[in-house]
Amino acid sequence: MDFTHVSQRISESVPTEFGSVFNRSVELFKKVWLQGFLTLLLTFLTMIPFYILIYAPMLAMGISDPEAFEHNGMPPMFVGIMILVMPVFSIGVMVIGLCLNAAFLRICRKYDMDEMGRDDYFSISKSPI
Repeated sequence: MDFTHVSQRISESVPTEFGSVFNRSVELFKKVWLQGFLTLLLTFLTMIPFYILIYAPMLAMGISDPEAFEHNGMPPMFVGIMILVMPVFSIGVMVIGLCLNAAFLRICRKYDMDEMGRDDYFSISKSPI
């Protein structure tokens, strides 16, 4: 498809009306608001263990040495551990959020195209997208 073909199709197409696009968006929202809410809940619930693992060393340090937080600097061993651990946990949190968002968008597409099927958040699509 070249530029002239695309520009010809654009010039021949009917103009898009804002009202119809807005109405279709509201109708899609009415169909998928529950799935969006479940996506948010699943995202929060699956991220909680990562945040607990991130803050566990700080809690352990505060319990073992209560005066550790009164100093302006952190112990070098704690800084080293956090430098190694934080990127791994951050990537884990981002991957979970991205995968659940992709699942929600797949569900939105299913409802928008009036396709039948289950609302599955944790499956890999076997059909090409």
